[in-house]
Amino acid sequence: MARAVRVVVLGSGSWGTTIASLSARNTPTTLWARNDDIAREIDTEHRNRRYLGERPLPQGLRATSDLEEAAREADVLVVGVPSHAVRKTLEQVVDEIRAWVPVVSLVEGLEPGTRLRPTEVIAECLPGHPVGLLAGPNIAGEIADGMAEGLSVGDNTRAMVLSRGLAEMTRLGEAMGADPRTFAGLTGMGDLIATCTSPSSRNRRVDEALARGLSIDEAVEALGQVAEGVKTAPTVMELAREYGVEMPIAAEVAAVVTGKSTPRDAYRGLLQVPPGDEKDIV
Repeated sequence: MARAVRVVVLGSGSWGTTIASLSARNTPTTLWARNDDIAREIDTEHRNRRYLGERPLPQGLRATSDLEEAAREADVLVVGVPSHAVRKTLEQVVDEIRAWVPVVSLVEGLEPGTRLRPTEVIAECLPGHPVGLLAGPNIAGEIADGMAEGLSVGDNTRAMVLSRGLAEMTRLGEAMGADPRTFAGLTGMGDLIATCTSPSSRNRRVDEALARGLSIDEAVEALGQVAEGVKTAPTVMELAREYGVEMPIAAEVAAVVTGKSTPRDAYRGLLQVPPGDEKDIV
C-alpha cells in the first residue's frame, strides 16, 4: 500500500492553521510554528488561541517549532508565512527539502525591496520545484481596507472605494502583464469583498483601529497578527510609479499606513476625485 502524502505547512497564522486543519482531515499534516508555545498548544491542546480562539483543531494535526525537521518531512510544502518572511524562511531549509517536492503558496502581498510576488520568491529560493498558488476570499486581503467602518461613512462611499480599488488593482496588474479578466474572479474581487466586509478581516480591523485614532504601531500591536496591507501598500505604490499607473486609493492607503496622513484626510482626498466616465476609470 502506498505511503500517505505528508503535507507540511509553514506558518501558524490563521490562514496557515486553517489550511493545515483542512489538510489534516485527509492526510498526515505537520504545521510549523515559529513560536514554541503556539506549536506546543496546537500539538497538545489542539487549539491555536492566538489566531483562531477556542476553535478545535483536528486531533491528527501535528505541530513543531523545528523548521528543518518540518521541511525534511514534506511531500508537499505549503508556505503560509508573511510575504516579508518567505525568503528568509526558505533560505534556512533549501538543503532540507527533497528535490521536486511541489510548493504551494498561501501568501499575499509583495516582498518589500524586490517587489516580487511570493510565488516568484519561492521559485528563486527553490529552483526546480513546481510552484502553485492557493488564493481567494480568505479574510487575509492585500491592499484594500475597511477604514470606512471606523469613520462611519455611508454605503455609497464604501461602494466607491471598493469598485475603484478593484479598478486600480486591475490597471496595475494589466500593466505588469496580467490578464485583466482574472481580477473579476475569486482572487481579485472575491478577496477584496471579503477583506472589506468581514469583521474577521485583519486588514479591516487594523484600519478601523486607525480610524479610531490609534497610530499604525498601536493598531498592529493591538491586532497581534500580520495584516499584509500594512507592508504591501507602500510597495504597490513603488510599482505604480514604475509602471506609470494612477492609483489614488492605494496612494491614500499607503500614506495612512506610513503615518503621512490620517484616515479622515484620506477620505477627504478620495471624495475630491472627479466622477468622470466609468469606462475611463476602469
